[in-house]
Amino acid sequence: LLTQSRTGEITIWEFCKGRDPLGRVLVEGPAYGFAAFSLFRNESCRFMAYLRSDSQVRVMDLSVEKELSSLSVGDAKCGLCMTLKMFRLSSEEIHVAGGFESGHLLVWSIPSGMLSSVTSLYGGEPITCLAIDSTCGLAIVGSMGNVC
Repeated sequence: LLTQSRTGEITIWEFCKGRDPLGRVLVEGPAYGFAAFSLFRNESCRFMAYLRSDSQVRVMDLSVEKELSSLSVGDAKCGLCMTLKMFRLSSEEIHVAGGFESGHLLVWSIPSGMLSSVTSLYGGEPITCLAIDSTCGLAIVGSMGNVC
């Protein structure tokens, strides 16, 4: 179980039969955002993407609890990241998509750490939720008044 406190710390909790849960801080605060982290797991890896500031997303390899990469929005003026989602398409590359306050959807490639796509949606209305179906490469993006 992963939790985030009001101070932004992200803690991993281990549950063992007959014991109280044991918590260990993975990320010291502050981490920013409303949906401050996203998890990705398959047979060979466990990753977590989280917000370190309003302009920086970091990716941690949970298997070894080390930071894998730091992703930047570059020159884009996007505001606060409202939602994050990690996914893998048919290729082996893992990606992180972020929906921003400005209505921008940004996609990064994890291995390269490079921004691979910037799309403006809703004419500046904040993106509040994001779901990605990696089997067919489709995304559902929502805001306060629209779903696309």
